[in-house]
Amino acid sequence: MRINRGIALILVLSIFIFNISHIAYADNSGTDKQTAADHSVETIRQNSSDLVGYDAYIDTFKGNDVSGSTYELSSDKLDNELSQNIEILNDGSIKTTETNSKIVIPVDLVSDGLFNVKFEYSTIDSGVNPISFRFYIDGELPFKEAGIMELNRLWKQEEPIKSDLNGNDMLPNMVVLSDWQKYIAVDTERLFEEPFKFLFRSGHHTITLEFIGGIIGLKNLCLVPPERLPTYKEYLENRKDIPKYSGDSITMEAENIHTASTMFLIPRNDMSSPYTQPFSLENTKLNILGGDSWKIPGETASWDTSGFIKTEALYRISFRFRQGISNQSNVYRRLVINGETPFAEANKIAFKYESNWQSEYIGDYYVHLKPGDIISLECVLGNRGKILGEINKLVNSLNTTYRQIIMVTGSTPDSYRDYSLTELMPNLLSDLKSEKKHVEKIVEMLSTERKEYKSQMGFSTLYDAIRLLDAIIKNPRSITKSNRLSVLKSHISSIGSMIMSLREQPLTLDSITFSSGHTEIPKDNPDFFGEVKYRFDRFMTSFKVDYTMISDSDSHGVKVWVNTGRDQATILKQLIDNDFTPRKKIGVQLQLVNGSIIEANLAGKGPEVALQCGDADLMNYAIRNALYDLSSFDDFESIRENFIPSAFIPYQYHDGYYGVPETMSFLVMFCRDDILDELGLEPPTTWQEITEKTLPILNQNHMQMGIGAIASAQSLFLNMLYQNNGKLYADDFKTTALDSEIAHETMLFATRLFTDYSCPQSYDAVSRFRTGEMPLFIDNYALYNNLSYTLPELKGLWSMVPIPGTKNSQGKINNTQLVGSTASVMFKSVKNPEKAWEFIKWWTSTQTQTWFGNRQESLLGASGRYTPANINVISKLPWNQEQLDVLQSQVDVIQTLPQIPGSYFLGRALNNAFLTTVLSGGNAREELLKWNEQVNMELERKRLEFDFKPTSYR
Repeated sequence: MRINRGIALILVLSIFIFNISHIAYADNSGTDKQTAADHSVETIRQNSSDLVGYDAYIDTFKGNDVSGSTYELSSDKLDNELSQNIEILNDGSIKTTETNSKIVIPVDLVSDGLFNVKFEYSTIDSGVNPISFRFYIDGELPFKEAGIMELNRLWKQEEPIKSDLNGNDMLPNMVVLSDWQKYIAVDTERLFEEPFKFLFRSGHHTITLEFIGGIIGLKNLCLVPPERLPTYKEYLENRKDIPKYSGDSITMEAENIHTASTMFLIPRNDMSSPYTQPFSLENTKLNILGGDSWKIPGETASWDTSGFIKTEALYRISFRFRQGISNQSNVYRRLVINGETPFAEANKIAFKYESNWQSEYIGDYYVHLKPGDIISLECVLGNRGKILGEINKLVNSLNTTYRQIIMVTGSTPDSYRDYSLTELMPNLLSDLKSEKKHVEKIVEMLSTERKEYKSQMGFSTLYDAIRLLDAIIKNPRSITKSNRLSVLKSHISSIGSMIMSLREQPLTLDSITFSSGHTEIPKDNPDFFGEVKYRFDRFMTSFKVDYTMISDSDSHGVKVWVNTGRDQATILKQLIDNDFTPRKKIGVQLQLVNGSIIEANLAGKGPEVALQCGDADLMNYAIRNALYDLSSFDDFESIRENFIPSAFIPYQYHDGYYGVPETMSFLVMFCRDDILDELGLEPPTTWQEITEKTLPILNQNHMQMGIGAIASAQSLFLNMLYQNNGKLYADDFKTTALDSEIAHETMLFATRLFTDYSCPQSYDAVSRFRTGEMPLFIDNYALYNNLSYTLPELKGLWSMVPIPGTKNSQGKINNTQLVGSTASVMFKSVKNPEKAWEFIKWWTSTQTQTWFGNRQESLLGASGRYTPANINVISKLPWNQEQLDVLQSQVDVIQTLPQIPGSYFLGRALNNAFLTTVLSGGNAREELLKWNEQVNMELERKRLEFDFKPTSYR
């Protein structure tokens, strides 16, 4: 009994001593983490206030008088030593000679004052993006927004809208003009109703304009005292001698624009009302402008009144429009006549919400017009600009607070632990109180527009955020309880989404009418019986129209199947009708099909050409002798110049090539530059740097890096394998090379990223990128546009860089990555191979792919950015120069894999090996060897089944 008691006493003492040491270790560890957290929090707050925003800048100088003098900064005053890549032309204008250039002009001011900056510019190069520039005063940015300003290009429909042989309207090409445009410096996001006002003290200064991503001409640069727009009453008083128009109403179709500020503002088809003109039940008519393609502040459409306005007079202006998208709230446009806003009230004309069409005047206003005037509507934020600015600040502040907290607690805190947050973060309560007041301020601002915003979901989100912040302020320890931290993250994401929904200003126009105000204007909607008749007629027409047949202009033409969305198929059809058929005199039967091609071919009803065919599908057709060998055409080699050297490897079977690449996607790394700067990190360039420096620091601060979902980890493994000069197949292509030592080492390293370095196995990249939990992640480069669009509050705080690579013994970094692609293929059942080959060459050409990519984005928006395989096309899509440099660096190192019979099993096997190792604790080497054996068995079985004779891939 005494022995048992003694043993029990020893055990109790052991447990007690262990707990004491464990607590001491935890306290020391906590101290280390506290020091790191305190330093990181301090850095965050310092970095967030490095450069003031324009609102704070202008508030500081509100008391300064506006100077009455205008200062013209002519080219003869140019500082030739400091200016870079410019040329002065005979007419005195300045021309930049490179895509990156700098204009430096000194100026001497006699007194202090606030000034607008005005100039005229002309885009000279053939780019498609707006040209970015920065504005410096004495070598420094005066405020944050001066570092991101843009000059829109001027676009025009190349020719009037025409119809094809079937009576369907063909979309006109948009071409860029080099006409001179007037510009006054404004913020890119259009959050501020007025142009920028720059403060200049008396004395000597230098003004620097640094242009990025385009070649332009510039003239008439000047500093101008801000002008007050007249009120409508003053405007009318100044025109009391101009008579009011008294004739019949004059209507212009809105789709016939004069110019646009973006190539995406194009005519569209609408069949929702028979009153929308021109109209047809059976044919596609381009009869509206805008909608979802005209919603971003700053986008402008212009119309030439020549031929419509024949008498100088005061006119009432009305629009037939539909505005049923924007969350039951108004959208706004600025009315501009010949480049000038006529009166203050025209700065924000409201178009009210209504699901149906409306015909409304722009208010009780008469506008002075004369023959040849250019009338424009610019998308503006109206009353929403200040609200959006405040929401931007709030989201950034909440993100900072959230990031501070998870640096201490992690994203999934222990609800039973006291993290002593108020001790570790002395400013936490004051920050939370400030943020709660900020939310209440936004609610108050929205409430002044309550009638407009009453149905928006944002109110409930804001009220929920107030309640949550209030609860945390009353009991800071509760932030780790009841899932409150994840709820806070959810609220931040929801409030961030409000930015996007409030910023969008979609408007659809059918027509513009000039009238006396007493005559009839276009009707908005048919009455009840007219609507019933229209619905019945449309229903009956549906029995006569084959909606899968996109084009059937020539029953003897090339039969083409496309497996995409209807929008993309319609774009392709328009390109065929506009360009291919007129030039080549070859008809095309284009059909939108989602079914299997193999079965259709067996039934004798398949296509002659199929588009968007994946690598694996192409090989399945080729090994079954269903495809036409494209290398048999004499000019096959000439088209290979448009693609990377290895682009055709997946399409080779024996000695033939059976496809031409269409699309090709690759990976890049997205970085939150602001957070990396806070942590003292640079975007990593090698995997070694990631494991030795980046991930340890991120993990210390409870942050993560996204290297891709584990479900698709074979991509990660294969990229690393080839970066280490490994290979997938043995030289004879009869077996894999996954039993090599380099493959085993690569597998071990790749799986350790998940097991040892806590890289997440699945994640919501956009949400975590927004909050800062995941300041680095690797994904498809096409995601860039989505991030830009969905995270406007992070503008200028993140970037895109090449994926990490492996450094070799010479110190050179190998960034190789393997990619898949889709291709155009021709089937052996083709009746006229030469015609089909002409179509494939045309479709994959640089010009056609550029047209298609730009039009797809104009219809689908930011998410519709095309990913062409033709390497000449990427530079002709709306990427700026900095982005293009990154993309080009990745294109240069892309490789593709050969497709051989049985290779379909490879991805499945690699994933199984990965999952077993990471999720079940398997041995990486053993799992790879086990699944490699299975792959080799399948390769042998398929090789024998199809009598596959491997060749050298070139």
